Amino acid sequence: MAAFDEKIEYEYVATNTTQEELTLEIVEHPARGWQVKKASHQWRREDADTLVFTVPLKPQSEAKITATILRLNVLPE
Repeated sequence: MAAFDEKIEYEYVATNTTQEELTLEIVEHPARGWQVKKASHQWRREDADTLVFTVPLKPQSEAKITATILRLNVLPE
């Protein structure tokens, strides 16, 4: 049984239709053993299974959020 690396790419588009500035938090749960290789916005590791992106949105604006996650030594199921 051989382990392999898995690349996961996330892409979101968020729209603020209000007249107020907002901060959006996007929560993902990649399986254990992940690393963020590239992200368009600030992020934090909440715990081993939780990734949170923080996205500020100006009034009447849109943001594209992208990230590349690498999971190392994944075993086939």
